[in-house]
Amino acid sequence: MNDSKMKVVTLGTAGGPRWWKGDSKDRAGISTAIVVEDRFYLVDAGHGVGRRIRQAGLELGDLGGIFITHLHSDHTIDLLARSVGWYG
Repeated sequence: MNDSKMKVVTLGTAGGPRWWKGDSKDRAGISTAIVVEDRFYLVDAGHGVGRRIRQAGLELGDLGGIFITHLHSDHTIDLLARSVGWYG
């Protein structure tokens, strides 16, 4: 695999109960995109992941798969949103 065609995009790093202060539009639940050539793979689906995917310039049609590291709600809360289409 050519490493120049792969990148990691942190979509959200806020886990667990909300503890940060400030504007919540700048924070999103735990999720990471692994971009490989013309596809991306989502690792975890924390709160706001659909919005963050769009902000990162990724297209949902290019989603190759979803991986969940473990079944805590802060890693899975937006999985259902994926089944009906990501929300804003």
